[in-house]
Amino acid sequence: MRIFIGIKCSGEIQKDFLKWQEENRKLPVRFIESSNLHVTLVPPFWEENIEKVIGKFNKFNFDEGFFDLIFEEIKYFPGNRPWMIWVNGKTTKSLLRLHEKLHEHFRREKEKRKYNLHITLARFEEKGILELPRIKQTKINRKMKVNKITLFESRLSRLGATYSIITQKSLRS
Repeated sequence: MRIFIGIKCSGEIQKDFLKWQEENRKLPVRFIESSNLHVTLVPPFWEENIEKVIGKFNKFNFDEGFFDLIFEEIKYFPGNRPWMIWVNGKTTKSLLRLHEKLHEHFRREKEKRKYNLHITLARFEEKGILELPRIKQTKINRKMKVNKITLFESRLSRLGATYSIITQKSLRS
């Protein structure tokens, strides 16, 4: 089973970004369903023994408890040869510690690139930045309380990935 650990976006955040997607519906992109919006903490990996992972997930403890995510900008990513639209924000110390503790707990190797808070809103074929239309409403100020983490299943298809919740855990023990 292909799984990953993340933070499911709140209903309010889903509505905000669904509204943005609807306002930008004419863009030549594949929008991510609002129910699939999330912040990835541990990227997808294959696991055959899902019960073992659930047990390990349920034993995870994050002493810092709840914290806020602050989203600041909607933009093309990466740089000069973008292939997605994402929402990024402040990678706070609490978020970074949660990300690092989860990688240690699950013995997953961290990616070489620096971890950045983001939510993917859309994907598209890689193009030169000059070929893409400007995005409306780039600067934003949205806050979301993080009070739990989610173990997701990720199913890949030609239409894109869909995610379902396997289990969730409160950040307060």
